Amino acid sequence: MPSPSDDIILVPEHRYALARPRGVVGVGEIERVGRTVAFHEEWRPGFTEVWDMTASEGANIMPTDISRLNRLEDETRTQLEGSRTIVITPRSLELYSVQFYARLMRPRGRDVVGVRTREEAAEILGVDELAMPPYDEGS
Repeated sequence: MPSPSDDIILVPEHRYALARPRGVVGVGEIERVGRTVAFHEEWRPGFTEVWDMTASEGANIMPTDISRLNRLEDETRTQLEGSRTIVITPRSLELYSVQFYARLMRPRGRDVVGVRTREEAAEILGVDELAMPPYDEGS
């Protein structure tokens, strides 16, 4: 199964891509991952993007970044048509931010869902578990 980078894997047989960014995730990282997934040769409209933020230090998105996120959505609109985005985060404030982003994306026809655990994401995807094991605590 080809992997575009060590933190992104596509699982075409289950129709999803899994991104596991580390550190503080800013708009540049979101753009990088978003483009890598949307333009990957195995990605198809209707697949699900899964962002596993459990090993990250959280997202740092500023109000001034919204225009960049809108441009990314415009750029990837065809590739993401009919897709869903699941964001896994155990952090309440980040989960609230995902819900806010979901409201912004709804008029664009995008379905964004926030969950707290990998198990919840796997259930939404209809798989037993996500393709990549959790990061080792020491890595």
